[in-house]
Amino acid sequence: MRHLFLLICFIAVFLFVSCIPDEESICFPESLIYFRTASKVDSVHFFLNNEQICFQEKIMNNSRCENCTEIKGILHEYTICQSSVDSGFLSTLPYNKDAIDNCLVSDDFPIWTTFECDINEKLYGKTLDSSKLTLHLFSEDTKKSIESKITIQSGAQYNIIAEEDTAKWYSYTRETIRNYSEYHRLILGWNIIGCFNDFCIGEKALPSYEGCYDK
Repeated sequence: MRHLFLLICFIAVFLFVSCIPDEESICFPESLIYFRTASKVDSVHFFLNNEQICFQEKIMNNSRCENCTEIKGILHEYTICQSSVDSGFLSTLPYNKDAIDNCLVSDDFPIWTTFECDINEKLYGKTLDSSKLTLHLFSEDTKKSIESKITIQSGAQYNIIAEEDTAKWYSYTRETIRNYSEYHRLILGWNIIGCFNDFCIGEKALPSYEGCYDK
């Protein structure tokens, strides 16, 4: 029993120390913004206080991003779908036609497209707190604007999804996220801020800051 106690203490100390930022690096408050949809969307533009973020192209060299410490936010685009009838889990695939061809599509398992904006105060150049979030959705020749009517805070991640999609994403039968707000807060840690313009948004604290750079 004593050895078990010492082992638990050692693991706890190791985890605590591993979470402390390197003294040779400096970290900045960060926010993550996800937009997820089962509908056809070609691209999503993110804005904070009417200033576009996460739009500059990454320059990759040997799997390393050469300009990710300079551009105003990092955009990730990927596809989530069921790729095997033998697996009940969803696969995360690149955002392109070749990846979509590997998806198995049904009423219960649509293809989900996710646009993720990773922004911190170094890349943004100012504080993230109390910044008004706006999204512009582009699909073929149409454009739709989402005025979130909220202000984001650093140290949080935001999940934006069409209310009609929430039943499928959370494996409900008919009800949407409005009916399960308490469940998400208590079990999943998401605080459902509200629904607006047919879209719903949830907020969740980030486990740690990831916007760290060498001094």
